[in-house]
Amino acid sequence: QPLSRVKADAKDVAFGNLDGPGRHRPELASLAAQVISEFSLLDTNLSGVFVKMLGANPLPGAVIFDSLTATATKKAALRAVAEIALTGPTAELFEAILFFYGSAAKDRNKVAHWVWGHTPDLPDKVLLCDPQFFLKYHVDFVHYETFQDDPKSNVVFAPEPGIPTDKILVYEEKD
Repeated sequence: QPLSRVKADAKDVAFGNLDGPGRHRPELASLAAQVISEFSLLDTNLSGVFVKMLGANPLPGAVIFDSLTATATKKAALRAVAEIALTGPTAELFEAILFFYGSAAKDRNKVAHWVWGHTPDLPDKVLLCDPQFFLKYHVDFVHYETFQDDPKSNVVFAPEPGIPTDKILVYEEKD
């Protein structure tokens, strides 16, 4: 859920590693590591399926699959081989597996690549922010601080820049 729906007036929202959720919410950070670990295992298993469908020497097939870094590219490679190797209900089942793989990848990518945060107002939750929104906030904030600290500056900012609360997602253990 977006922070705007959970607690739009949350105070002391903090993002970053030094004072981040790993330090304040270690149990949730541990679950995040589990998400990343489980997805790696899923990727490894799909690599095995890819190699099996190739019907070739397993090592080159595994190396090829592992060199594909984007989920979309991996799915495209799996589909291309499946079109040759699978038919009927097996092909349909495999397509369903690829659908769930893509869905899991989206969730995993948020956990692995988005910016983590926390607020004391939600002690059992962590915050995740898409890096594109965080970067804009970061640039605006650095600009804000630069001109606030310069008495010769005629630039006035009010209020202090922030990330819109509808762009910050709230996660808890069940998520």
